[in-house]
This record gives sequence, C-alpha cells and structure tokens, in this order.
Amino acid sequence: MTRPALLGGLVFAVLLALGVAAVEDTLPPEVRTYRNDYEATVRAADDNLQRIQRGLELTYTDKLRQLMYAMQYAGRLRDLLNIYDEYVRFQTKRALPTPTPAMEPPELRLLAEEHVKAVRTAEYSNHVAVARAAAVYLQNLAMLRRTLAERAEPDVLLQIDAERDRLLTNARIRTAVVSAAAGIVIPTNFVVAADSPDSPAEGERVLRLYRLGTEDAATLMAYSIEVGMVEDTSRLRQVKTETTRSRSESRSGTVVYRFRVTITARNAEVPAGSRVIAEYFARSLTDGSKRYHSSEQTLVPWIGRGESHTVEFNGISLYRSESQTVQSRGSGRSFSGEEFHGIIVSLLDPEGRIMLQRFYPQSLSKDVIATPGMR
Repeated sequence: MTRPALLGGLVFAVLLALGVAAVEDTLPPEVRTYRNDYEATVRAADDNLQRIQRGLELTYTDKLRQLMYAMQYAGRLRDLLNIYDEYVRFQTKRALPTPTPAMEPPELRLLAEEHVKAVRTAEYSNHVAVARAAAVYLQNLAMLRRTLAERAEPDVLLQIDAERDRLLTNARIRTAVVSAAAGIVIPTNFVVAADSPDSPAEGERVLRLYRLGTEDAATLMAYSIEVGMVEDTSRLRQVKTETTRSRSESRSGTVVYRFRVTITARNAEVPAGSRVIAEYFARSLTDGSKRYHSSEQTLVPWIGRGESHTVEFNGISLYRSESQTVQSRGSGRSFSGEEFHGIIVSLLDPEGRIMLQRFYPQSLSKDVIATPGMR
C-alpha cells in the first residue's frame, strides 16, 4: 500500500469514528443506560457459563477416576480399559463424549450421558439469559420511543429504531432465541426437553413428598417439587425348580430406580444456573437398616412464574436376591441385598443457597442437611 493510500485510509477511519461518536452523543441517555444493562447481563451470563463448564469438566474427570478405581478393584479389566481410554481422550481434547447404547460398561455410558446433559443444560440457560436480556432491552426502547414520540426530533426516533434494528440483526441474539425455543438438545439415546409433559411415564409412581417444619410460608408459596419414580426389574433373573417333594422359586439381579423431578415456579422465578440435587438412600433387605447411597445433580434453566421444568435422573441400581421354597413340611423365604428407601431433593440457586428441599419418606427428615450432595 502506498503512503498516500495509507494516509487516506487513516483519515477515513478517523472520520468514521468521529461520526459514530457523534451519533452516540445524540442518543438519549436512556438508550446508553439500557445498552449498558444489556451488555452487563450478557457478560455475567457468559462468565457464569464458563465457570459452570470448568466445574463440570473437573467433576467429569474426577468421576472417571473414581470409576477406574472401582473397575480396578473389581478386576473388570475390559471395562477398565474403556474407561481409561475415555479419561485420556477427555484430558487431551476436552470435547463432549458421545454416549450410545453400545458404550460399555453401562456405568461409563450413564456417566457420559450425565455430563452431556449438564453441559447442554448450562448452554441452554445461557441462551435463555441472553434472549431475555435482549427482550428487556427492546421493550425498554419501545417504551422510550413512545414517551419521546411527541416531543423528540425525528432523527432521535430514527436512531432508536436503528438501535432496535441492530439488535434484531445481531447473530448472537438470533442464535439465543432459536436455541431457547428449541429446548435442551441431548444428542444421545435419551431426551430431556425444556418442558416435559405433565402426565407420568408408564409404570411411574409419584412419591408423596414431605418438608421440614421450619420452612416459612413464602418458600412454600414460591416453588414446588414433584418426584416420579420408575422401578425397573427387567434385569432380575428368575429361576424355578420343582421336584416331587418341593418347589422353589428365586429371583436375583439388579433393580434400577429412575426418577423424574419437576420444578414449578409458582410465585417466584427460578434463576438460570440453579441446581437440583437428588440424594438417594437404600435399605437392607435383611436387617432393615438404611444408609446414604449416592447423589447426582443437574443444572436447570431459568423458569418463569407459573412455568415448570422437568429433569430426568439416572437414579440408582441396587442388587437383590430373594427365594421361596415350599415343601411338604412347610415353606420358607429368604432375602438379601438392598432396595430403595428414600430420596431428598434440593433446589439450590446459582450461589449454592437452598431454595427448597423435599424428601420421602417422612423419616428422612433427620437426614436433611444444609450442604446437599456433600455428606
């Protein structure tokens, strides 16, 4: 580029900058305030997304390590190799896993699905926050234009319309609106929608939830939680034997308990980035003692007043064995293993403060703690 051409380009850039600054100076101060509020909201949403994504990556890596130790302890070499390969892949690329029904072992597939679901939910919450911020900005511009319509110069009104058009053609806003309308897209063999149907799934039992007596009326009116449980006994293996003197029947295997949790914002909004934590308790079939089993959690998007959001939890798998023998002299039954005892569901805001807690059965009231998921 020649020196005169370079000087001409610099002069043009300076004039353009001066022109933009002149336009900005003539904008009503309210527009600049609305814009600053919008940009601050978007920056906060992006910062929150990055923070959540870093936390999810650390959690996924830690759970992969724990799963490797479990497979190593159990002597499951083939499963250990698969988990190790996923651990190395994720450490190297930090790319989302692609769980499929063929992924082995099942524990790895469930863990990968949980991670993908959490990441997609965080991204969805970010899109919702950006779309809502843009909608508020545009609404404020419309109200300002109506207020100034009778006394402002025509050029000022045209500038407000130009600011509106700038937002409507912004690629980030358009992406956020489309993604927020599409819901949470999970590219696996399971689906989580932004708004699941209210009708229970086949075989689902809605649990009767209890609350602590110390809960105030405002919390009770602000939010509600519903939990549905499905008990999958398809993995139980049944064996029957019969002789001339006796008849016996036995069942053994793993029973899977899956949960569907619905959060309803009744008189208050649920902010984007809030979490739902489910804590599971098991009961021994031999002595009836209960114990804390495990927990899992997921992010929820923004939920407006009068709206609901449903999330699917993987739940827990418990081994059980039972047998019954009938003889001419009498009959007998034997049990071993565990069964589902109860669940505590906690709704936490983005800062980790408890918004609502519910539990089943009522006897779990003594197990409700202020730091759910950290026992």
